[in-house]
Amino acid sequence: MTIKSRYAEYAWLGIALAIGALVRFWHVTDQSPFLDEAFSLRIGAEPIGQLLHDTAALDVQPPGFYLLAHAIFAVAHWPLWQYRLLTAPLGIVTIAATWAIGRRFGPATAVVAALVIAVLPGMVIWDRLFRMYSLWTALTAVSWWLLIKADEASAVRPAFWRYAAYALTAIALPYVHYLGAIPLVSQAVFAAARPASRWPVFAACAAAAVAFAPWFPIAREQFAAGATGFALPPWWDTPFELFALGTPIAWTTSAVVPELIALAFLAAIAFGAFAVRQTAVVYWLGGIVLQAIASALTHKDLLVARYLFALAPAMAIAIGACIQACFARRAAVFAVAGAAILVTVECVGAQNVVLDPYYQFTDWFSVNATIRAHVAPGDAFVFVQAYPIVVVRSFSAFSGHALAGPNVPGDVPATLRWIGEQRLRRVWYVENQPDFADPDFAVRRVLRQQRPLVGAWLEPKAYAANSVTIELYGAAR
Repeated sequence: MTIKSRYAEYAWLGIALAIGALVRFWHVTDQSPFLDEAFSLRIGAEPIGQLLHDTAALDVQPPGFYLLAHAIFAVAHWPLWQYRLLTAPLGIVTIAATWAIGRRFGPATAVVAALVIAVLPGMVIWDRLFRMYSLWTALTAVSWWLLIKADEASAVRPAFWRYAAYALTAIALPYVHYLGAIPLVSQAVFAAARPASRWPVFAACAAAAVAFAPWFPIAREQFAAGATGFALPPWWDTPFELFALGTPIAWTTSAVVPELIALAFLAAIAFGAFAVRQTAVVYWLGGIVLQAIASALTHKDLLVARYLFALAPAMAIAIGACIQACFARRAAVFAVAGAAILVTVECVGAQNVVLDPYYQFTDWFSVNATIRAHVAPGDAFVFVQAYPIVVVRSFSAFSGHALAGPNVPGDVPATLRWIGEQRLRRVWYVENQPDFADPDFAVRRVLRQQRPLVGAWLEPKAYAANSVTIELYGAAR
């Protein structure tokens, strides 16, 4: 490699990192807290014993991120949205690790892979939150990079420090996200191809299993409650959400465009996987198969887009390898056009999830402004589901008012009794993601039967899960 070509490689890396930083940090502290972020704040702020208890009883994730949040909260007393400044940079780490692994297959592979991860809209929107997903993805990418570097070095010089660092990531992964176990299985299979030289991988995976053993019984109970209750989406939904989230809603008026986009990305990944079939990356990609098998065996949907983030760097490298293979076959025009189309689709989506509130998560600041214009002293609020209370309880429209609502269907009877106790009050009905808490809409039905409807508002979003329905009911008849 010439010095000039090396400079060009690093220049492209700089461009990818700059783009990735821009979309992750642009006004990142301006958006209202997301429900999951509020949950992170609530759990992370608790004493350790209560934190572990509530994680086990109320969540379907391991306690690693909440323990980290607890340590951060002890020294940094910020508004919730400012903690995003600590997790957003982890997306930059993922870009760098993806590039570092991808350059083993050629400069085009590295550049395309880094750009794909930099603007991957499904990942960008979650990297901009204070949640465990950016940490889980970065840890996975770094663990594979360390493993590959150690494997390359083992034949010529000791790689103990790399394997030691890899072991630390292996131990941390299942405690950050339960699907962190998937790359460990993939890495163990990779090690099994050359067990004599890769035995430290088995030692690291065994250490991870031993470290996780005390939490395993709780994980089994949590798993029974997670990823359930919904019909499987169409086959194209997950790749479209991962690579094209935020693209114009007009594109999805029929299934044709989403299917074509999904097919294009899947075809590039499949072709690239064949091109790197004798490398560690194909074992990394094998995690998709492992999660699909686990989904089928457990009847859980483990293939939703955010559950694939840790596999996204491998997908990006495969896409880059596909483009690199096209260059090798002297199909440069096709390679450049293909890369441009795929990255442009991502850029359109990333632009919208960063700049257009319509494509973003629920805006509770806007909900607060709508209600504040009409709220009266003594009004009560019922939330379906109730988790938004954690977000808005201190907002001006809600502070000092009675707040209640169900988090799960079993809470609905208590919520209905609570509504009955508010006979002389006006009651605001605030609905967001009701399928989790009141799939039969019993709360709204009782309100409509017993009270006059005074007003109704809608905070529309591109995706139904982020929309908020607001209805104001008068005193009971």
